[in-house]
Amino acid sequence: MTLKFTIFNESIEIDEKKDRYNSLRKDFDEFSYMQSEKFTDIFRESYYNIDVLSKNGLNDGFKLIIEGIDKALSILVDNNILDIDRKRFFSNYYGKYYSYDEDFHKINNRYLSIIIPEKNLLDYNERCKNVRLQWKEKGFPIDGSVIDVTKENNMTMASSLTHISYKFKGKTFSGIGNFIEKSKLLNDNETLEVLKTSVYNNCYNIHKALIDCFEDNGLNIYDKYIGEDIINSVEALFNNLTIGVIPQEKVQENIIKIIKGNPYELRYYKFIIYNLGDEYNELDKLADYYGVFGLGDFKLSLLKDKFNKLDLSTEESTIQGKELLTTYMQKLGIGTQNPYYFKIEERLKELDLIKRTVEDIEFPTREMASLAREDKSKIEEVLKNINSDSEEEILQALDNIKRLDLKTILKIKYIDLLNQKLKTIIEKADFLYLNTKFDCKSLYSEEEVVKALEELRNTDLRTKEALALKERDLITRLTQIIEGNDILKMENIINSYLFFNMSDIQNAVDELSAMNIRSYHLKREKIEYLLDNARFIINNHLNLLDKAKKYDIKLKEKKNGKSLPKDNGFMGSIRKVFGDTINKVNEILSEEDKRAWEFITNNGEKTIEEVYARILER
Repeated sequence: MTLKFTIFNESIEIDEKKDRYNSLRKDFDEFSYMQSEKFTDIFRESYYNIDVLSKNGLNDGFKLIIEGIDKALSILVDNNILDIDRKRFFSNYYGKYYSYDEDFHKINNRYLSIIIPEKNLLDYNERCKNVRLQWKEKGFPIDGSVIDVTKENNMTMASSLTHISYKFKGKTFSGIGNFIEKSKLLNDNETLEVLKTSVYNNCYNIHKALIDCFEDNGLNIYDKYIGEDIINSVEALFNNLTIGVIPQEKVQENIIKIIKGNPYELRYYKFIIYNLGDEYNELDKLADYYGVFGLGDFKLSLLKDKFNKLDLSTEESTIQGKELLTTYMQKLGIGTQNPYYFKIEERLKELDLIKRTVEDIEFPTREMASLAREDKSKIEEVLKNINSDSEEEILQALDNIKRLDLKTILKIKYIDLLNQKLKTIIEKADFLYLNTKFDCKSLYSEEEVVKALEELRNTDLRTKEALALKERDLITRLTQIIEGNDILKMENIINSYLFFNMSDIQNAVDELSAMNIRSYHLKREKIEYLLDNARFIINNHLNLLDKAKKYDIKLKEKKNGKSLPKDNGFMGSIRKVFGDTINKVNEILSEEDKRAWEFITNNGEKTIEEVYARILER
């Protein structure tokens, strides 16, 4: 069955042999990519230093290539060619394409140049070259021999590396210097890229050897792969096309020659699409058939460049931009399901919304939005000279707007805005009035607050919320005054007691319990405090009593001191000094003891003896 593609009205036919070859090529292309990715994984997971790569890299890469050879042998067997094994396939067909060991030695030589002198490196390279010549002259030593041979060469040289790097002075920097250079080589992106690319190429070229083998065995079921002479000829034709030396009337004719000659080169498709487009996606389909991928992304990149150059600042320019973009999409064969068409559609919707929006109101049509703008102009004319803080002027503006012949809901919006403004003005005035007339900070007695509450409740204002808030403030103030008075009463009772035992505590509790006060919760808290802290309070008062007794003794000693007779002589001076010292006794006495004495005696209203007498009575 023959496949047909139409490129610029020119038919490209693909017969069964070409189709069969293309399937084989695509199969090996995909296989080669997978093998190169496997090598990448091995490189990143196993080659923790360049020494490991030097030791195992050739072996690991060759194993992956051998899998490709086995794949080719399976295809031969499927076609009843049974007398080709690994060795014969390599020697007779694949050897001329194989290059992995040479690519590997390019990297390995960079490694060896770090650690061994130049003469030794030259000897090593000569030995490797001789091994490769032996392969070509005597046949490929498959069955693992190649791996053993190359490994032996590497290891023979590597076995002496440790002492060589130190033995030959002037070659190495130092052990540390070598380490740094080797690390750079391992981490150099080119190291991995060279080897994985070589694995890909050597696996991919197996399909060429396979075609050669089929031809050699008289089985011409596949078309021939493209030879170097054709590749070079097509490339030259393409180069002439790109620099413009081919006449315009012959451009399409030569484009067909390029595609027919080498349909596997992505650059050719990109050039054609960039210059001539792909309106019916025939180039895209042809490239997909040949396994040349990436045209979809390339087309989108061209569309992105086109989009980025469009002027989307105004609706008019955006409409023009959409026309340009749509035309370019048609040229490239791209449908409307792409991000750049979506973006320009969204921009048009955005601009349309702007046109239909007035005062943050979205109108269903532009005609309605136009009427709204007319209404807005009329309203602004009414509002332009009013005092926005004047209740009277706001009321007048409201009346004027209501009288206007307006067509849209903008009228309702501005009436609502003015009503809200009017409400704010009234609230502000009412709050100011209440805060001035009923200033809680100036009310000190219960009677004053009660009177203010009564007056407030008889006050009529438009802002009911302001009245409610002020009533709450006055009630809070009344509660503060009542609680303050109740606390004072309870403190007076508690301060009348000296607590020297639990009986004193209980007496105070009983007296507090009998009190008739409105702040019951405060009374409960005081009683609970006395009972919960009784032991602490008693100990504290006993300590204060002890300090007060000390102070009282010192005070009595001061009072009982004898007055010395007046003497103006030497002894009189002595006595004067002594008297001044006595006068300062109170300053020397402990302030803490003094405060304790004042507390226990209630500032001298009762004596220490009376306090002790009361203790004994209890």
